[in-house]
Amino acid sequence: MLFRAHIDRSEQNQIIAVANMSHPVNVSESHQTIDISSEGIALDRDIIVDIDLPQNRSPVLVAAEQYNNGSKLAILTALSPGNADFISIFDEQNPIIATTEFIFIIDCSGSMDDDDRINLARDAMLLFVRSLPMGAHFNIIRFGSDYEILFNDITLTTSVYGERTAKQAENLARTMAADLGGTELLAPLQYLKDHPPASGRSRQVFILTDGEIQNTDEVIELCRLMSSTTRIFSFGLGPTPSRSLVKGLARATNGHFIFIPPNSTVDRYVGIQLRRALQPSFVNGALQWFGSLPKSSQAPRTIPPVYPDDRVLVYTLFENFNFQGQSPLVDFMVENRRIGSASFNGNDVREGNTIRRLIAKALIQELLHRGNESYNK
Repeated sequence: MLFRAHIDRSEQNQIIAVANMSHPVNVSESHQTIDISSEGIALDRDIIVDIDLPQNRSPVLVAAEQYNNGSKLAILTALSPGNADFISIFDEQNPIIATTEFIFIIDCSGSMDDDDRINLARDAMLLFVRSLPMGAHFNIIRFGSDYEILFNDITLTTSVYGERTAKQAENLARTMAADLGGTELLAPLQYLKDHPPASGRSRQVFILTDGEIQNTDEVIELCRLMSSTTRIFSFGLGPTPSRSLVKGLARATNGHFIFIPPNSTVDRYVGIQLRRALQPSFVNGALQWFGSLPKSSQAPRTIPPVYPDDRVLVYTLFENFNFQGQSPLVDFMVENRRIGSASFNGNDVREGNTIRRLIAKALIQELLHRGNESYNK
């Protein structure tokens, strides 16, 4: 198969370098464009193009296409704030404490006794507990045929991390056993779904499990319904964890998965996931458009949490659009504070169907998830 990619570069679209780590490719560069090509490329894996952008780039980037004889406008907005953007918003306050909840869900079913898996879980939990920042909001849930919550307050899903609560968590981690029977993950996740994070917070969920479950698709769909507020960091323990479950939990929520083989020390694996999770986030973000703009559709309707140097894509479709010499402007707003902005004009827009198709896919997924959520209720 012949693969080609054409990338425009300009003062507005500065690019430092382009690389392809997944396939051997030919790269041709000029001041205006970068062309990538490869003949006979195999589609046995994803084609991944890495584009290195300047550190001082805007946290908001847009791409726009017109279609239907120029009367409709499809826009892709990429939100990718850096650490400096978070520092400027949260000032001296620790943004992780202000914006994040940490929930640990530990498999304590009978099979966790095999291959010393429960000890892996104990070691991992002790590292997690000792690594949380003071003042963080957290909780621990053990599950098997049923589930048990460490801080079981009917009004709060988390407790504040301090000397007393840290000791309680450490005692639980040291003494927890594989004594809860089967592997029923749906119930504790449904509890989290029914008790969303406090306003203005995102939720980082760590799931440690070794087993197969019968309702993998149902569990993953439930996690997907929480993805606007929640990321899952899943750990597969021992020699035979369900890879489809462990991967699916993470992928449904834009999280990360990792597998810990038998006879391993957990330090490295826990450290990798903690570095990913101990990040601040922008929650309740919104796009604010300026200009004489017609009615629009947006997907996702609710922007999920945005993390440092991560990327969230938001699609917007404008009907009956006419530039009329204007340059539309979009601001990314969080709690009435502008994080970044981007503008474009008619010269930046091309005729095309790529973004339009991506919008259609995103809108269909949004409708499907909304339908599933209504059904679950």
